[in-house]
Amino acid sequence: MRFMLGYVIVLQVIKLGCGNKFSNFRKTEVFDEVLDTGLKTTVDGVTLMTCAKTCSDDADCRRVKHCQDDHVSGQCKMYVDGKNCPHEADGRECTCYQKMKQCEDDNCACAIGFYGNRCEKVIKDCSEGKHHGFESLKEKLSYVQPDGADEPFEVLCEFQHGGLTVIQSRKLAASHVDFNRSMEEYVRGFGRPGYNHWLGLKYISLLFASGDMKCNILMMYESDYCQVYYDRCKVGNEADGYKITISDYSTSFSKLCGNSLTTVDNINNALFSTYDSDSSGYDCASKMAAGWWYAPTTTCTKGNLNAPLVASPAQGNVRLKWILDKGDTTFTSSVFRITTT
Repeated sequence: MRFMLGYVIVLQVIKLGCGNKFSNFRKTEVFDEVLDTGLKTTVDGVTLMTCAKTCSDDADCRRVKHCQDDHVSGQCKMYVDGKNCPHEADGRECTCYQKMKQCEDDNCACAIGFYGNRCEKVIKDCSEGKHHGFESLKEKLSYVQPDGADEPFEVLCEFQHGGLTVIQSRKLAASHVDFNRSMEEYVRGFGRPGYNHWLGLKYISLLFASGDMKCNILMMYESDYCQVYYDRCKVGNEADGYKITISDYSTSFSKLCGNSLTTVDNINNALFSTYDSDSSGYDCASKMAAGWWYAPTTTCTKGNLNAPLVASPAQGNVRLKWILDKGDTTFTSSVFRITTT
């Protein structure tokens, strides 16, 4: 595999009567974020090596962040998934290490998404996780590598319910991310998986190319949620203008979000548009200040998960642009997911 880049720590612990046990870590990135998702436990007053060894001894630990309190010791945070570490700026110098592999003799536990005797293989999408024992992990950051991808990349997976791959997410509690971006940025992707995030059209199109997919939109608000499936859904490649084909709105759920994509302003067969590359014919990306698939109408779309948060008069708060069956609602988060049919 071609992913083993950067600084690597290898810890080897000899246990009498238990053979050789080791874990290998690679140094990753610390990024600014007010939320701290995936946290398993915190240990204060330890060195970086003690922090790494503690994670090495814990099969459920996949990543560590060490923030120095002085020149020797500091705070150790251990996480159950992921690659990079969130940190709300507080003046401390922090480092992040991901545990790529934990082995004892010939048995290895892999970073989430990798499998095989020596972690040499990687799932193509989150739905493939059901074939490799990931279903019990529920919602986790994972690596995937669909056909055509040069290397594995990180996504948020919902491994239950057949396996859903998150291609876009919004969280009001997370640090702000501007979704009014250029076409180049929408192709490449931005934000962080599990927070405010757009995976990137080049990766989204590869995921859709791997087989028949359906789209799922899940919205959380207050202490409740709603969701919907479009049972026929596909995003094309660059040559197609990342065209979306979408139909067959599912009504099999009791808590429906409403059909905001294929009713009045039908986005079926729409090309992806941004302010610097608008295919809608009505300057929709600039009017709505976000990249999205827009219908060729003056009102563009009734549902745009990338749009800026708008005032909700009924709630006196902010919400995403989506017309609900139940009316105006204040959302706390949303995810746009895909899964195999």
